Amino acid sequence: MILLDTSAWVEVFRGTALGKKIKSIIYDKVLFTSVLSIAEISKWCSENSLDDSKFLDIIEENSNLIALKREALISGGKLCANLKKKIHNFDLIDACIYTSARIYGAGILTTDHYFELLEGAQIIS
Repeated sequence: MILLDTSAWVEVFRGTALGKKIKSIIYDKVLFTSVLSIAEISKWCSENSLDDSKFLDIIEENSNLIALKREALISGGKLCANLKKKIHNFDLIDACIYTSARIYGAGILTTDHYFELLEGAQIIS
């Protein structure tokens, strides 16, 4: 099981070389996406004058949305606080996306290099 981080979805949508690499990795895999990525994709679309409905439909058609559990939010908050000491740009949303993946037993596929310190994260570069 693979949870696609928002950064991975963005590369796929942009059609970059990284996006093509990600598509080859996820082909025929069971995919998950955190509901938090919906907000991040909507933000990305707004910043780039894109219609978010097309991209959100693609996510919902090709992956299973996972809800936030209380446990993921608490763990995410603690993880973020601890990692901020080492990685200044690690944010709360990424921490909650990561902890959600771990709770559901999924690895996380991302392009964000600050995930390198976290078990189960596969960084595509």
